[in-house]
Amino acid sequence: MSRIYLIAEQGEPKAILEAWRSEYLAGMRNYHAHGDAIGASTFYAAPFERPAGFVFPRGTALEGWTKPSPKGFSRPKKNNHEAIRQISNIPFPDHPHEMISRELGLPTRMKWDTGNSMLFANGFNTFSFCWTSHPDGELSDVVLIAPNYAARAVSIKDSEVTWLPEGTSPEIPEGFRQVTEAEVDLIFAQAKVARETYQAQNKEIAAMCDKPSPSELTAAITGALCKFDRNLLIEFDAGPTGMAVSVSFEGDHLKVYPALEKAAILIAPYLVKCEADDWNERTQSSGRIMWRRNDDIYLDMNDDDNDWLYESSIDTDMLQDMEFDAVDIAAIDIA
Repeated sequence: MSRIYLIAEQGEPKAILEAWRSEYLAGMRNYHAHGDAIGASTFYAAPFERPAGFVFPRGTALEGWTKPSPKGFSRPKKNNHEAIRQISNIPFPDHPHEMISRELGLPTRMKWDTGNSMLFANGFNTFSFCWTSHPDGELSDVVLIAPNYAARAVSIKDSEVTWLPEGTSPEIPEGFRQVTEAEVDLIFAQAKVARETYQAQNKEIAAMCDKPSPSELTAAITGALCKFDRNLLIEFDAGPTGMAVSVSFEGDHLKVYPALEKAAILIAPYLVKCEADDWNERTQSSGRIMWRRNDDIYLDMNDDDNDWLYESSIDTDMLQDMEFDAVDIAAIDIA
C-alpha cells in the first residue's frame, strides 16, 4: 500500500511528536541502563515499541527468566514479580499507533459496505517515523510516515468509507507539511553532508586554536570567526565556586563548534582580566563578552564584589603580558 510523508514543522503536530520522541529516546536509554544493571548485552524491541525482552551473553538467561526465544530474548517468568515490577516501572510512551490516532485524529482502520481493513504504511505498522540530526547533534523535525488515505479510499469503489477509530479523519492536521519520498531522501542526504562539513570545520578550528598564549589564542579565535562568518557570545557567572561559562553564536540556532567552545571558555577569564584588575574567577560577578568578527571585543559585566559596572571594549593588548595558568578544562562548568 502506498504511503505519505508528513513533516511535523509547527503547531500541535510538532509539539506532540517531539514530546513523544523525547519520551521514546529517554525510555530506550533507561532500558539500556537496566540491561547493563542486570548483565544483559542488549534488548529486543520492534520499531518504536516497548522492548519485549532482554538478550543475555552466550544465549543464557537469568534465574527466574524464560529460556531465550527464537529471536534470542528472555523475559521474567510470571512468578518473578520483582523483575516484572522493575521492568514495568521503566517509563515508556504509548504505542505510536494509539498516540497518533488519539492525539492527531488520524485513522488506523477503514470499513465499507462489504469489508474492513487495517491501514498500513510500513510493513505491518499503521504509522512509522524517521528523523535525522543537524550538524551539531540537534534532532531535526519528526517525519511521520502514514497510510495514503486518499489512494486507499479511491480503491474502494461504489461504497461509502468509514474511518476508524470513530471520530478520526484522513484530513491532514495543520502543522504538517506533506513531502515526497524523494524529498525525504534529499533531506537526509543534505543533513549528512552538513554533518560531515561541520566535523571537518571543527577539526580545522581545533588546529587553528592550538596556541600557547592568551594573545595568540585570541587572534586565532577572531580568525576562525572571520573565516566562518560568525559572531560569538560568551556569557558567564562567577562566584565562590568558580566560573560557569556558556558559549553561543549570535543570532544562530547552530551550536558552537566544540573546539571553538573549548577555546572560548579557556580565554574568557583572561579577557575579563584585561579590563578588571581586581577580578578573578571567584569574584561575585556576571556578564557577557560580545565577540564580533570585524569589531572590538566588548565586555558587559556587573562586578558585585567590587561594586563596579563594566561596559567597554576590551584592550586585548593587555594579553601580551599574560600567560596561561594551569587551567583544568574539565573542571570548568559548561552551561
